Amino acid sequence: MLFSKLCQYFEKLEATSSRLALIDILTELFKEVETEEIAKVSYLIQSRVAPFYEPLEIGMAERTIAASIARAYGVERKDVLKEYGQVGDLGIVAEKLKTQNSNVKSTSQNSKFSVIDVFNTLREIAQISGEFTFTADARNAWTDYYINKLVNVPFEPEVVANFKARMPAHIFKCAMAFTVSETDTLVINRTNLFNAIQLVEDVKNNLGKTFRGVGESPLAASKDRIETYLERRSSATFNDITKHNSQHVREKDLEEVLRSLVRSGFCKVLPTTTGNEDDRTYIYLKPPTIIQSKGIVIP
Repeated sequence: MLFSKLCQYFEKLEATSSRLALIDILTELFKEVETEEIAKVSYLIQSRVAPFYEPLEIGMAERTIAASIARAYGVERKDVLKEYGQVGDLGIVAEKLKTQNSNVKSTSQNSKFSVIDVFNTLREIAQISGEFTFTADARNAWTDYYINKLVNVPFEPEVVANFKARMPAHIFKCAMAFTVSETDTLVINRTNLFNAIQLVEDVKNNLGKTFRGVGESPLAASKDRIETYLERRSSATFNDITKHNSQHVREKDLEEVLRSLVRSGFCKVLPTTTGNEDDRTYIYLKPPTIIQSKGIVIP
């Protein structure tokens, strides 16, 4: 497939926000892709040149791309960045400059670049321009995490699914930040990688809490309040929960919320030993820490 043809599909994808329409466009695209191009097209759709378990990023900053555009079309980088600040898309800036610059003409050779040609060039750029590297144990740890732990759950809330799709990029960026804040080298070790994973996992685990109040359920606010209360207290009797939340949560709603939290594994309930149901205890079940903090031995 010619890369120009793939770009046409990218423009169609960019022009629609309908999920069903996106699926239809991608279906049409993959019908045209040759077998040896499928993986490469899949990566390019995700703005990548490698699978997520391979820590290889194109790694070109906006200013670097702007400098390349400026050199190609004989203008100053500051002019490219100024135009970019107005339109917000370096691709549109390059297209505009190409139209304005009569000295730069399209050639039949440029229009015949294949997807494989462009992909291989981008991969070469990623390999020669990226300064960050991974230690061997960090690379192995990332592969294990990506394959065995970073799994998709069917019918997840859309906000969580969308965030998880970007988690690898977030993790890499955090790992880079941890590395440069501690050392003069650009080698990401296993500890910094695990700390980055833990940080991003914490954000993912709290997305539900952030968005749980959005929706039509009349119990959403009550559920949020009781979850926060149990997280802070670690454990509490039904009597204590009622006493401290009675102004905000009706007792009938409280019973339903607590049953829901027990079913979801957020907490567990210990039966009363006094025979009084108000003395039953709810214990918050803290999610297992996947990665331990720096300074503690990581299994």
